[in-house]
Formats: sequence, C-alpha cells, structure tokens
Amino acid sequence: MPDNINPVTVLFHSNAPWTGTGYGTQTAQVVTRMKRDGHHVAVNANYGLQGMRTLWEGVPVFPMGVEGYSNDTVRPNFQEWTTEHPGPAIAISLFDAWTMPAKYWDGVPTAIWTMVDHMPVPPAVLATLQRPNIEAIAVTRFGQQQIERAGVPARYIPMAIDTNLYRPGATYNGLTGRQLMGFDEDMFVVSAINANKSSGAGGVHRKAWGENILAFSIFAQDKPDVRLYLHTERYGKHNGLALDLLLKACGLQEGRHFKFVGQQAMHNGIDNEAMAALYNGTDCLLASTLGEGFGLTLLEAQATGTVAVANDFSAQPELMGDGWLTEGQPWWDGAQLSWFNTPNIPSIVDALEAAYARGRERSDKARQHALTYDADLVWDEYWRPYLAEIADVGVEQEPADPVITVRGPETTPHLTIYIPTYNRHEIAELLDSLAPQLTADVEVIVSDDGPDKLGEAPTLALAENAPCRVTYMHNPDRLGGPLNLERGLTAGNGAWLWMISDDDVVLPGALADILQAIEHDDIDRLILLTPSAPTQAAGMVSTPQGLEQIQPGLLIASTLITANVLRRSALDVAKAIKHRATMYGCAWAYTSAQRVKVHASPAFDVGVAHVGEFVAATDPNADIAAIWLDLLQNGYKVVPTDKTASWNFVSAAQAVSA
Repeated sequence: MPDNINPVTVLFHSNAPWTGTGYGTQTAQVVTRMKRDGHHVAVNANYGLQGMRTLWEGVPVFPMGVEGYSNDTVRPNFQEWTTEHPGPAIAISLFDAWTMPAKYWDGVPTAIWTMVDHMPVPPAVLATLQRPNIEAIAVTRFGQQQIERAGVPARYIPMAIDTNLYRPGATYNGLTGRQLMGFDEDMFVVSAINANKSSGAGGVHRKAWGENILAFSIFAQDKPDVRLYLHTERYGKHNGLALDLLLKACGLQEGRHFKFVGQQAMHNGIDNEAMAALYNGTDCLLASTLGEGFGLTLLEAQATGTVAVANDFSAQPELMGDGWLTEGQPWWDGAQLSWFNTPNIPSIVDALEAAYARGRERSDKARQHALTYDADLVWDEYWRPYLAEIADVGVEQEPADPVITVRGPETTPHLTIYIPTYNRHEIAELLDSLAPQLTADVEVIVSDDGPDKLGEAPTLALAENAPCRVTYMHNPDRLGGPLNLERGLTAGNGAWLWMISDDDVVLPGALADILQAIEHDDIDRLILLTPSAPTQAAGMVSTPQGLEQIQPGLLIASTLITANVLRRSALDVAKAIKHRATMYGCAWAYTSAQRVKVHASPAFDVGVAHVGEFVAATDPNADIAAIWLDLLQNGYKVVPTDKTASWNFVSAAQAVSA
C-alpha cells in the first residue's frame, strides 16, 4: 500500500472477477488494484456466483441475488461491508444504468461507471444518472460529452486492457493464432469477435452482423486468399441470429470462406492468452457496429498490432488508433428511445479493400494508441486520484468491527429509525417513548459509540416485546459523532429514514402520523416540529427555499437530525461524505430533497441538557456561523438574511421554559 493513500470502503457491483466477460475482466483489473493500494473492496456479483460469500485473490465476493440483476443484494451487502469497514465508502456499479431501480439503490452513495452507446443518452439511463445519490463516471469521452449535454456532471475514467498480455507475437501453448484458427499463414484473415445476441422490444442486433457479413462477402468475392474468422455464438441461442443462414444468404461457404470458433470451447471459456494469440493471427478486425459503450476488442486487437474497421459513431472513433472508420446513418432505437447508427455496407467494403491493400504487417501506430489504455496507466491517472477524493482526510486508524445484536421478528420495514448514541442515559427515555408506537412497518437501529454501552440494556429491553426488528450495534473503537451519523444514511432496509438524537423524546401518536404522511403524501422530506417551535409553515408543502421564505430560520433549525424524516432515494450521501468535516454532513445530504412538507402537529421534544457537547467533542474551534452560511448559500442556494439563524429547536424550548 502506498504511504500516502487513505483507504476507501468500496462495494463493486458487477460480474464476478473470474468470469471471462468484459465486465468480469474490468472488475478483476480494478478490484485487484484497489486491494493492492489498501482499499477495503468487495465485489457484489450480479453474475458468476451463487450460494455464499467467497474470496477471490483476497477480495470478498458476495453472491447473486434473486432479482434479475441482483439489485436486491446491494443495500444489505453495502451495509454489511461498511459495518465491517467503517470510513469513507461508496458503491461502484459497472453495469447498464437502466437496470438499477431506485428502490434497491436508495440511500447508497453510488458511482456508476457507465457506458453510453446512443445519441443522446437514452431516457432510462439519464433518469438513473439524475438521482441525487448517483455519480456518473463515463468510460468514454463520447459518453461524458453526452451525459454532460443532458445536464448531468460526469467524470471520465476509461476502461483498460492488459498490454503485457495483449502484445505482438503472443502465442498460446506454443501455437500461433493462425494455427488455433486453422488457417494457412498466407491467408488474409478478417476476424469478427463480437457477441451474437439481441436486446430490446424489437430485437436490436447491435453488432450489425448482417451488414458486416454482407460487406465481407462482397469484398471477398474476387479474393481467394481471404478468410473470415467468426469468434461468436453460432446458432442464435441468446436471441441472436442463426448465422449459418445469414452466411448462406450472402453466398459464403464454410471452409472456403469462413470458420467459426469451436462452440463448446467458447461456451466453456477461452483463455485471455488464447485471445491474444488469435488477435495476432488476425490481419484486420471487423467491428463496425450500431454503437459501442466502449469496445474492448478494438483495443485488445490494436494492442497486438492489428488494424481495425469500426463505425464512425459513439465510442468507436476515440478507440481507433490505426484503421478505418465507416460511414453510417442514424437508426431510431424504439426500445431505448434514442439513436443508434447503422454502418454503411459499401463503406465497410471500402475499408476492407483498404486493409487488404495495406497488407499483413503489424501496426506500431495501433499498438501505441492501445498503450494509452494500459490498466496500470489508467489506474495511476484516473482511479487513484478519484479514490483519494472520496477518502478526503481518510481514516488514520481503522476502527474495530462493531458488535451487532439483532432481536425481534424479521419484517419488511418502510421506515428505518436510526439512533446514534454516546454515553447518555437519556436514551432509555427515548426508547420508552417509542416502545408503544412501534409497528411491523419500522425497524430500530441503535449505534452506540460509547465505551460504557449505556444504550445496550434499554435497546434489548425494547426488543423483548417489539413487533419489529431491533438492532443494537456497539463500536469498540469510537467512530466519532459525524461518522456515526453518516452511517445512519445507509443503515437499515427502510425506504425512509428517521434519525433521532439520543436525548430527544417522541411524542405520543407521532410515529403513526409520520407513517401515514410518508405513505400517502407526495414528498421526499418531512420536517418535524416540537411544541415550542414556530408554526408558520406547519402543514405546508414546498421546496426548501419556499419554506424558508414562509418560516425564516427553518433550514438552519432543521439541521437537527430528529427534525427530519427522509426518503432515501432523495438523499445525496456523497455530499454528506464530502462535507463530513463540517459536522453537518447529514444536513448537506438533505439538500437534494426538493419536495418537502412541514408536519402539521408536534412530533418530538428536544433535549436541552447537552447543548454544545457535539461541537465541543468534534471541533471546538469550528466557525458554526460560517458553516451554516455555506450550507445555505451553496447547499440550498438561499441568500442569507438576518433571520436565517434567528431560532432553533433548543432556543425555542429554552425560551418557553424561561
């Protein structure tokens, strides 16, 4: 582990790293380097592992779930992994963004390492990238441009290849690529190495098999020394094309014009070393498609010195170091509601003619371009700086794993009640106020940061008769207030979250009212009041800015955690992590919730016995006024006035008692 790297806890959601898919190879590249640098990384497999959690190269791999893309495993596994390794944390998804329903990803700080193969970004992809807890990382400059044109900020981190593996002259078990293919050395070999499958309601064949094979047949009709190597599934088993029928329709004969990869060998998996040899046995890669999110085969082939033919659309131009770009025309994808680009057959023929005229020599230009995507180079230039930003100040010493006790029936909670506590006897009174109000629609989590475990006995007493799941977590090593609060943003399984300070008290009937409101009101945030708080905005629904106009001071006052019930999908957890050092990271997470209601009736009493303790224990020299000013101006985009800090729940309670 490099000396200057602070560890980040990462749940990497994609194919298992041992699979031979493009997703799997990229997962393996990234997580091994994360592990090497000392980050706490685990893989959340959506393909390649069933049954139980296992280890691969020292990296834990969680098994697939029951939902089609294993989205159902994300939140519980993120909670488990971040509980085991507290600190700066993020989920990174390498998969299609449109497959990620909000109900599974709510509240999980997530970066989607995303591919864009249409123009513009398809609506379903864009809707996912626009969620407040999602950060977009484009794998291509084309994707970054399209995402940002749609109004969403996007970072660029390209996919990468192992240029030591994919190199000129590579063989496999002493055999050349030509020997593996079964072609003579004097043949001019065109290889098509792509998936044969379709997607979408209309069965879109994105790899343009028809256009490419017809173009090859036209190109090859007067050239007895050319051959086509087809490295793909032959029979259309995955909603693809029956390629034998297509080849026959184009006048091509097996043996005389083309050969397929051994189907059983491909089904069982072909080693990457064999692929490197096959690329070396190829004179020109034929890969002109309707659109590419990235296009690893283009880079892998060029890394061996092989020139290529690709379409002048999406990722393909920027990946082309030496070869030919074909013309095309827009094609409307009715399933994705965006444009692909169909490659022009005469243009493909012209490109193949140019490749044939060039001859069989390897291309150093292609190799040099591919070297800019070397896995170690991409890690150093892109991934390492990105993780350093997430780490922020880092964690100097990793806390010990929390001790977790779970009691009560397993239910499907709609609301998670999270109570961070530190050495306060008042938590018993809080839990007593909750006990008669609990239902199966909630779960209670107490995270005890104190050495004396003052929260343990009352929590376990609550669990004895509770109709819901009750969890007690004790941190042997203190997390500190900001991190204990931050943990609550992702803890539990409820779609809604209510964090309650350990010295506050819930008023009778309040929980039922809250459950009613979050079930039936079209809102993302419910601000709760105390009996002594101002009521000008009580019962109103608006934006945070609108409510601040109605009740000046409300936004600063509602930085109190107990005053907020939040829809997890509306939380921006990344902002909480970024602003952790301000002590108000959670308040920053709330700023993305734009449809807000102020609860009509009082819901809690605020504790006043420990005023100032949180700030004193965290940063006694903090300029709270400046922190609030930053939150208003840059978080809520509200211009401060002389009334924006005119009251808070404690001052209101103290005024009444005086």
